[in-house]
Amino acid sequence: MSEVIPITSTPLRKFKVHEDCLNAVAVLPDKRRMVTASRDKTLRLWDLKTRVVLKKMEGHRNSVLSLAVSRDGQLIASGDGGGYLIIWHGETGKSLTQPIDAHSKWISSLEFSPDGKVLASGSFDKLTKLWNTKTWQQQADPIRCGNNIHCIRYSPSGELLAIATLYNIQIYNSGTRERASFRGHTNWNTSLTWTPDGTCLLTGGDSIDPTIREWDTYINLAADKNTSSYTTCITFSVDGKHILSGGVDEMISEWAVSNDIISKIFANRSKAKLDKMLWKNALLDAQKVIELNSSSHIAYQLMHAALRGLQCYDEAIDAFTIMLSKLDHAPEAHVRGLRQQYIYRSQVENAIQRAVWKELEYSPLHLLNTSTGLLCDRAAQMSTFKTSAEYKELLSSTTKHSDLQMGLITDVVVKYFRCVLLSHRWEETEAVLPDIQDKVVYELNGLGGIAKLQSFCKVARDAGYRWAWMDTCCIDKRSSTEVQESVNSMFVWYHHSALTIVYLSDVPPSSQPGALARSVWNERGWTFQEFVAPKVVIFYQRDWSLYLGNRSPNHKELPAIMRERTGPGDLLSRYEWRAGETAVGIEACHHFAGRCRVLIIWHLWHHATFSSLRQTMHTNRASEFYEQLEQLSAPRFANCRLHLPCISFRVMEVGRSRGLAQDMYYMKAEGLNDLLITTKEPLPLFSCARPSRRTLLLVRPWDRYLLEAPDLAEQPDFTDDTESTGNWRESESAVDDSQLYNFKTFPGGSPIDEEPDSRALRLMVRLGQPFDAFLLAQKHIGEYRRIASDHNIVAQVKDITSVDNMDIRTVEIL
Repeated sequence: MSEVIPITSTPLRKFKVHEDCLNAVAVLPDKRRMVTASRDKTLRLWDLKTRVVLKKMEGHRNSVLSLAVSRDGQLIASGDGGGYLIIWHGETGKSLTQPIDAHSKWISSLEFSPDGKVLASGSFDKLTKLWNTKTWQQQADPIRCGNNIHCIRYSPSGELLAIATLYNIQIYNSGTRERASFRGHTNWNTSLTWTPDGTCLLTGGDSIDPTIREWDTYINLAADKNTSSYTTCITFSVDGKHILSGGVDEMISEWAVSNDIISKIFANRSKAKLDKMLWKNALLDAQKVIELNSSSHIAYQLMHAALRGLQCYDEAIDAFTIMLSKLDHAPEAHVRGLRQQYIYRSQVENAIQRAVWKELEYSPLHLLNTSTGLLCDRAAQMSTFKTSAEYKELLSSTTKHSDLQMGLITDVVVKYFRCVLLSHRWEETEAVLPDIQDKVVYELNGLGGIAKLQSFCKVARDAGYRWAWMDTCCIDKRSSTEVQESVNSMFVWYHHSALTIVYLSDVPPSSQPGALARSVWNERGWTFQEFVAPKVVIFYQRDWSLYLGNRSPNHKELPAIMRERTGPGDLLSRYEWRAGETAVGIEACHHFAGRCRVLIIWHLWHHATFSSLRQTMHTNRASEFYEQLEQLSAPRFANCRLHLPCISFRVMEVGRSRGLAQDMYYMKAEGLNDLLITTKEPLPLFSCARPSRRTLLLVRPWDRYLLEAPDLAEQPDFTDDTESTGNWRESESAVDDSQLYNFKTFPGGSPIDEEPDSRALRLMVRLGQPFDAFLLAQKHIGEYRRIASDHNIVAQVKDITSVDNMDIRTVEIL
């Protein structure tokens, strides 16, 4: 709501201006002169310092009701009660035109565009007309305003034209003529002007509502006993510290604006600049507020926001600290009470540290920093994070108790510590931990295993990942405790990784399909968990180019590539481990688990997933969801539209952040993890606080295969877990091969998928996997069009136990 702000009640200076009522006043750009217009049919040019009349300008036959001065001061325009317009020379005051018959009724207001190419005139004939200042001919059709026009003003940029009509304020886009309007004063709207920065509009009312209102601030002038109850014109002084007003008392009053009011104006302007991400300008206005009112906590709040936008995080933190001090020592109790919503820096630091340790709990003990090339333990990883821009931004942006509950800290920490793990076949020479400890990997002699390590780190770095892990050199084999912990945790590490890179050292560039199936990597037992556990897997050839040139973000989701992955039954029937093949170092530790343990772990993992869902999700709800999806029909074309069955997620926020490319947006949708989307099509920026009328959806096209039981023979997910140190054949296996194909039993025949609700839970597990999404924009009710993106939109559900955010529908796509 607007705020009523009293200002000084005594004018600083008064001018005896005209012989009749003063109707209009304007200060020329040279800051030395002023022009006035009166009911006495004249204009007068004044020296502001000496208050001497420089020129009495005559030519009108009726009361002069309006005037305007061009931004360069070369032209003065005046309009009278007969609807006539005269143009005058700004320096000499001589008329440049004969009276122009512009309107059928009196001209109430005139305004030059900022570039001086157009003169706008408003009249009581309810029309606003635009005039070419070279030819003085009317441009285009008049703007029909529907009410008598009292005042018109261009914004400083010239983009907007504000029109005060009798009963409302109208704002036009001067290019498109799109209009917005609001009521304004309780009775008549008599005058208006923009603040110098164009962010606010000041309006004046009549005798029934004798106020000057700043939208969104009211400045009440009614308290001045020496001022007319009817304000006919209003403007700011050049320095913004005074308001000049005129009325039917035939006087110009100059009103001093207090520092408090000026500081509020600068504060409002700073807020407007922040909304437009004009960080430097917002910072300058915030500093001006501090100069005017050093005790203002709002000034430091604005400075904090501007510095954050400029990515000056240390200075932003200092500004926030000062703001807290201002709140603590504020004389007003209600201001001190605002302090309770903010948190101490130590609280933020502790919350960040807890999130980091929680994230590192599922990561390897040592990681390679792909930026520096240094091997880091967990303490070094934490130290690196604390010196990063991400940490400082997080520290500067987490200011309130509510911020701790929004998940921002977790999101930043998870993104920062995303790591890439390598799956590869060991060669004769591999880099080990002593080779790289306290050394920059990129500076080492790039031979053998070191070259592989360097290439791996560069690929991970170029893909945007800060951390990488390679089993040969990121485990300290001198410590039996670390070896044991690594072996026991490796499945979890691969499952938690952001990406697993599979390096096929024996697959040459430009290979044909089938090369993966013949690779020795496909024969290595330990690759079972290195392939099955990760959510995202990408295969690379010998020269570190993508396998088959496929740029999909996840090769694990591509049937053509996955068919080359050896299935569990095939593996047992075909492989005969050669005598004398031995594993050394960490591979010897791998052997202790045994082949049987791996198969059991695989089944247990699936069973644990199902059990977890049973504990956290109502199976009835999952079954209902399954049945809804089962009823969906296949996609079809009808009436020039694609009728697409899908699961849709409503987009709640679209925005941009510093550092993102011009065509890249971050996006938040109900029930999905946050996304980055690249598209050439401009998207509307909106949030929950500033919603958009345009509905955007992210949809998962429906595919009935998600309802079907998995065929493990066609979708191989198992291999042996060990590089055995001896000979063995399929017949020696402790597990019957039929159990490998039977997803419904553990080894030994224990049922795990016999309950009726298991199919629904299996569906939910599949829906929790990443998927390719379509971005749709609503054109009409029930009709959408697809927005093209430069890359696949890979989305993932946040929580598969909550199906309420998954809307099953059939959308019509034009």
